[in-house]
Amino acid sequence: MMLRRFLSSSASRSKFRLSQLKVIYEDNHLLVLNKPHGMLSQPGLSRENLTNPFSDGESDSVGEDLLTYAAHYIKLKYDKPGNAFVALANRLDRPVSGIVVCAKTSKAASRLASEFSGRRTGKEYV
Repeated sequence: MMLRRFLSSSASRSKFRLSQLKVIYEDNHLLVLNKPHGMLSQPGLSRENLTNPFSDGESDSVGEDLLTYAAHYIKLKYDKPGNAFVALANRLDRPVSGIVVCAKTSKAASRLASEFSGRRTGKEYV
């Protein structure tokens, strides 16, 4: 119910909405998202204009980066207490839109890092 309330709320200080998060694929280990252009993949060096999505669970304002959105999505969807683990397997620059693979467990993060660094997983830019 909290996820539905969050998705339907309209007031936010962030220019991005959790409802804009397009989940391409999700299982127990992976979360594959379509990152919109203009959004950071991970938090930038300056977080002064970002809000903490884990502060009260009721706020619909989240940070301007995909990683924070993904963690907030998991926290709300699965009603997780505390912070949710999410790690990026790849990143895209702010002006670029496209597919970003996230790990939902540390084991998946390690395996994905190995796949990407060993170039066993390909990237295609169009």
